[in-house]
Amino acid sequence: MHEPDTDILVLEPADYRVMPWKNGGGTTREIFVHPQGAAAFDFRLSIADVSSDGPFSSFAGYARTIMLLDGNGMRLVFDNETSATIDTRFKPVDFDGGANTFCSLLNGPVRDFNIMSARDRVTHRHHIVEHFPFVPSASNARMIAVFCLHDKISVALAGLAPQRLSKESMLLLKGTAVTRIEEIDGERKARALLIEVLPLDNA
Repeated sequence: MHEPDTDILVLEPADYRVMPWKNGGGTTREIFVHPQGAAAFDFRLSIADVSSDGPFSSFAGYARTIMLLDGNGMRLVFDNETSATIDTRFKPVDFDGGANTFCSLLNGPVRDFNIMSARDRVTHRHHIVEHFPFVPSASNARMIAVFCLHDKISVALAGLAPQRLSKESMLLLKGTAVTRIEEIDGERKARALLIEVLPLDNA
């Protein structure tokens, strides 16, 4: 949704742009897309609301990651051949955005988190943070995103003040390293998603 002009950008759920699916079969809250306004983006982060069975939009040339946020889950069938059952929250599943993908809900509507990256330009990595404090490895990422999945977290940054995130808030970083992620209340309930977007030669 936004294009960061500085090293750091914090987005709250109210900032996310609601838009229809490419195939008209559902709605998406777009968190971030780069570059803005381009016919073909390099990468996109979003949350989708799925209320009925049906096909996913086709994104040929893109690597996709999907992760259940709320609901009982869904079953995805790819090209009428392979399938994946997604019924555990905060467990990412990778698949080909160009596959003919059909979604069957297991028991009611779901919300899911999505990452997409253009295979010919960038790649992405993801890591679920469950244990705190968490110190990430050094990274040559073009962009780093931290998404608070549950509760509240504090993200320490190299050379900048730490940032506090509440549930479903997003921190986007360019040229700035995450040095440490901690939960704020100390009750061992916090969860976070760390995303790295890398150029192909650094994958």
